Amino acid sequence: MPYCIKCGAELGSNEKYCPDCGTPTSEDKDRIKEEKELIEEKIPEMKTIVYKTLVDPSTVKLVGEREKVKLFTKMGFLKPKSEDIKFETLEKFYDPYFIINGRYFIDYYRKHIHKLEVEEDVSEIVIFNQVLKPKTPSTLTKLRRKGKEVELEVEQRIIKENSAYLALNRKGQIVKVEELTTAPAEAEPEKVLTEAEDRVWRSEASPKKAIEVFRSRVVSRPDDAERITKELFEVSEYTLVFIPIYQATYKNLKTNQENSLQVNGVTSTIKKND
Repeated sequence: MPYCIKCGAELGSNEKYCPDCGTPTSEDKDRIKEEKELIEEKIPEMKTIVYKTLVDPSTVKLVGEREKVKLFTKMGFLKPKSEDIKFETLEKFYDPYFIINGRYFIDYYRKHIHKLEVEEDVSEIVIFNQVLKPKTPSTLTKLRRKGKEVELEVEQRIIKENSAYLALNRKGQIVKVEELTTAPAEAEPEKVLTEAEDRVWRSEASPKKAIEVFRSRVVSRPDDAERITKELFEVSEYTLVFIPIYQATYKNLKTNQENSLQVNGVTSTIKKND
């Protein structure tokens, strides 16, 4: 005959919980542990998009002429003369960003103890064939109420969902999605990237790493989950986007120093360093 590991009460052969204290049987605890290791995943194949270049190189040169002195300004006021700054080269690169949208869903049960007040002369109460013994409350509780109290252990069903929509730059850092450029996409992205060859900047974060970063932001299994009915990690959007970036290089004729300016090939705005 098996016994409860908590209170020592005798257990029936098919009982999952102790009839006296409600503690799960050892067999049921093993099942709960197995359930906690299970999580359903839905991750689509990654899609690659290359934005079309909408800015003409001549426009980039105009932006560079306006900004070139700032490239060599020191301490905010030591500025070289504009005629001493010479344009050197202009190249177009492709900057990668991971765009991921998804959610984490969990439907689970947790243990909770409800305390019921009973009269002083009650020796036991029976709820759904479970015999509960009243206890004398603590001194502080006794000052607030009369009689005894019964602890009723129940399961509470909880449903939670977390969602996120994030972007990672080529260094694997999270950036604001709303700050990213949007533009029409090239019809043949793989062809564009192949022709660009070494002018395609490589992401330091692999596709797998990008998913793991996203997972860490949304998946949060509650510590009090005793029995999980459904747990799902679902990615609805998984895209690697390449944004065209012009890089204009200038040279200070007085010092022979070279500096570069990066301009977004879609919006003509100056790109901040990652």
